Amino acid sequence: MLSLEELIEDRIIIDRLDTWPQHVLSYIENEGKTIHQYLKFEREIDERAITEVALRFRKPKNPYLKKWLEVLNKIEDNLKDCKLVGFHCTKLTQDEIDNVLRNGLEPLSPGLTNRRLKDLFDNKFMDSESYKELINNNQSNETNRSGLIWYTLCSTVFKKNEGGLFRFFKLWGGESIYKHNEHNPKIKKVLSSVGKPCIVLLDLCYDGIHWFSPDSLAYRMIKIYAGRNASDFTSFDSDCYIKEKAKVISVISSDDDLFEKLTGFSTWTMR
Repeated sequence: MLSLEELIEDRIIIDRLDTWPQHVLSYIENEGKTIHQYLKFEREIDERAITEVALRFRKPKNPYLKKWLEVLNKIEDNLKDCKLVGFHCTKLTQDEIDNVLRNGLEPLSPGLTNRRLKDLFDNKFMDSESYKELINNNQSNETNRSGLIWYTLCSTVFKKNEGGLFRFFKLWGGESIYKHNEHNPKIKKVLSSVGKPCIVLLDLCYDGIHWFSPDSLAYRMIKIYAGRNASDFTSFDSDCYIKEKAKVISVISSDDDLFEKLTGFSTWTMR
């Protein structure tokens, strides 16, 4: 299999500075003084607020705010024509992998869930009792799931969030299927036995990226840049979603050496 760098080509992984467009990286470097001043002021106020309770309700205005916003807006403008990589964690059968590579990744819906479950039942991965239970007891119609594809933008999350990710790799079908069923021994055995852990690489446009956090993409990238040399570096990641079918760059399965390189999956204790 190709390396991650070869797979993504000129797309951006936001916690990999070596994938950022050079003009964006150069601009951030040139505005380093403003970035440092703004973040330093914010950090100092947050530290003072630990003991000075009033600061939690009346936070003083950052004197570098205007310039900071100009920097954010400039970066956002430069990102609008860029492609980014999303990482969707799941467990898929080989037929599902082939379908995703051909046709893209479809947003969750009750119809999609029913088709996937029927395919498993028709291929004798489960008995009729388990099939009926999963058809009648899943979360594919919930408002925070239906019509969406969830993913992460950061490549380092796999080695830092085993507790939050291991179920995606252990249990087939995604959270909408296993959430209500992982404590049912029979169903859990079925979901554990089907498919193989996969990271689906999504080809994303700037305008298609959504998340619940108010932080902009530029803000996250600046924080990543500012903290890149820290011993406790964090990717500043959070769950993101897309509302339409996603083009797929590649599917990295647990059969591929690259899967282990990205995740260190063989060392995970929760699997």
